[in-house]
Formats: sequence, structure tokens, C-alpha cells
Amino acid sequence: MRASSLTAVSGQWIENLGGGLLERMEQFRGVSSLLRESLWKAIRMGGTGRRTLWRVFTRQFYFTGVQAFGIVGVVSLVIGIVLVVEVMSLARDAAAQGLLGNLMVWIVFRELAPLLTMLLVIARSGTAISSEMATMKLGGEIQELEFMGIDPVHYLVVPRLLAASLSMVCLNFSFSLIAILGGITMAWALMDASWGNLVGDVLGTMKLSGIFFSFLKSFLSGLLVAAICCYRGLQVQQSPTEIPRETARAVVESLTAAFAVSGLVSAVFYLFFA
Repeated sequence: MRASSLTAVSGQWIENLGGGLLERMEQFRGVSSLLRESLWKAIRMGGTGRRTLWRVFTRQFYFTGVQAFGIVGVVSLVIGIVLVVEVMSLARDAAAQGLLGNLMVWIVFRELAPLLTMLLVIARSGTAISSEMATMKLGGEIQELEFMGIDPVHYLVVPRLLAASLSMVCLNFSFSLIAILGGITMAWALMDASWGNLVGDVLGTMKLSGIFFSFLKSFLSGLLVAAICCYRGLQVQQSPTEIPRETARAVVESLTAAFAVSGLVSAVFYLFFA
């Protein structure tokens, strides 16, 4: 009796595991297909398509990038100041000045800026994209676009992919710049060091390869987040109750994919270019 119960439990566990793996593979295929189709259409579109895309792109970029600048500025300024205070609490002025440039580049520019801007875009814009796409599908707007001969992928998905990826690069740059300048200003006010020396320490630690890989993290994360959120929004079928479920799944899957990409890019950088 006990053996049969254990067999049933193990069989159910294996079935659930297999079902979960198949579902993840199907999701990966769906997102990959949507991303590939969107990028291909973005490359091949004509002049009229570009004008249409530009109008949608500017609205999405304004929402994702420009309107998020305020909170990014506040968070980055606080992080830059806190980092300097923590460094000064652990070392004397000379040692702190020596560490400051390295920590600003290693921690803020290479890791924190791409990571925190990614989280902000997912929480603020990713949820909006997913729920918007789901609402449009349930409201029949996507079907109406198809009836009018307008490709929904070209009109809805492509601008959001481009806007999210470029917005994350711009937010990454803004975050890094404000955090570094805020940290340098705090260090200049509290330590016996010149502004020029502090700026020189930071610039001396930066490398072109580090700048490229930091922005690459943001760009790839933006593409993945937008693609996953669009895909999840388009998965709703007939009930409005599906919208919060698919939005929650979009957030979780976006976080997983973006963290994976960020870790992979960091590993490549530190193994071959650092």
C-alpha cells in the first residue's frame, strides 16, 4: 500500500515536472518567435511603415524613458551618496579616495545601473505593456487592425521593443552619471580631495569595454522585457480575469530572463575583457 502511494506521488511529481518543462519550452519558443519576427519587420519596413512606427515609438519612449527619469534621478543620487558615506566609514580619506573610483565604476556603472533601471522598467512599463496588449486583444482592437490590413506586430510590438531597449540604455546612462556625480560631490564635501582628482580616479577606472557591456545589458534586457510582456499580454483569450494573471507571469518571466542575460553578459565581460 505504502509502495503504491509512493509510486503515485513520484509519478505525479514527474508528470508535473515534465508539464512545467514543456510549458517553459513553449513559452521560450513563443517569445523567441515574436522577438525574431519583430526585429525582422523592423529591419525590412518601408518609409510609410517607419513613419507609423516613429509615432508609436515616440509615445512609448516618452512613457518608458522620459517619465521615469525623475525617479531614476532620485534613486541614483541617493545610491551615489550612500556609497561614498559607506566607503568613508570603512577607510580614511586617502584610502577612501583610492577606493571611490573603483567602486563607482565596478558597483554603480557596471552592475547597479543596469540592474535597477531594469527593475524600474519592468515594474513600471512592463506591467503597462502586458495589460495594454491584453486589453486591446479582449476589446477586439487587434482583430480590427488585422481587418484594416495593419500588421499588429509592426504597429504594436516593434515600437515597444525599440522604445524599451533604448529607454533602458538612456536610463542606465542617466543613473550612472547622476550617481557618480552625486558621489563625487559628497566625497569632495567630506574629504580632503580635489574635484579634479576624484573625477580623474573615476575616469581612469573606466574602460570602453566596460561601457559597452553595461549598455549591452540594458539593451538586451529591454528587448527581452518588452517581448515577454507583449507575448504574455497576447495570451489572454476571453476573460478580463486573465489580465492580472498574465501580467504577473510577465513580470516574473521578465525578471528571470533579464537576470539571466545580465549574469551572462557580466560573465563574458569578466572572463574575457576585464
